[in-house]
Amino acid sequence: MAARKLITIEGQQRPYTDGEWVVYAPDGSAWGSMRPGARTADDPVKAAREFWGGSTEAMGYLVRGYRIELMSRERWQREIFPQLLGDSPQGGEG
Repeated sequence: MAARKLITIEGQQRPYTDGEWVVYAPDGSAWGSMRPGARTADDPVKAAREFWGGSTEAMGYLVRGYRIELMSRERWQREIFPQLLGDSPQGGEG
């Protein structure tokens, strides 16, 4: 069995599969998310390209103020997932 790639998530070395990329809209609300793959595990530029389907699209969103952040899966479940479902006063519409 091959060892999984370790990356730094919230200051700890963890397998990349323990993370979640979160995309924030310019207003700071959670806009979307995706699980990291081996290629995008610790590179926000590659993650943005994968999320938006290419360099040009990613650059367009980033220039408009969107940002992407890697966080632990546990934090994502606690803070972001409810927002994306609309079960939180902090967001979820859209």
